[in-house]
Amino acid sequence: SERMSRLSLSTGSIDGGLDLIAMEKERKKLSAEMKSLKLEFALDFLDVSVKSLVVISVLAGHEFVPSHIALVGLLMIALLLSLVAVTIRLRNMNDLKFLVRH
Repeated sequence: SERMSRLSLSTGSIDGGLDLIAMEKERKKLSAEMKSLKLEFALDFLDVSVKSLVVISVLAGHEFVPSHIALVGLLMIALLLSLVAVTIRLRNMNDLKFLVRH
């Protein structure tokens, strides 16, 4: 019994879960992923904002032309792709948080 507890302490195992070293690595990975997520979110926001400004400036300066519908459609696709990418990243972050906690 005493030998088993020493063995458990030396490997850092907690109740058969991740050992302490692996848990610390996962925490560091989570921290790095969170920083990356914030940066990617900011870049996506900037991308959609610039595209929106371009579309608004084109639509405001000219009469309505049928090609403007395609331009607005492309802007909506860009917005949708950004939202889907952020949603997927947030789900991955939640999975990683769950792994670190359990």
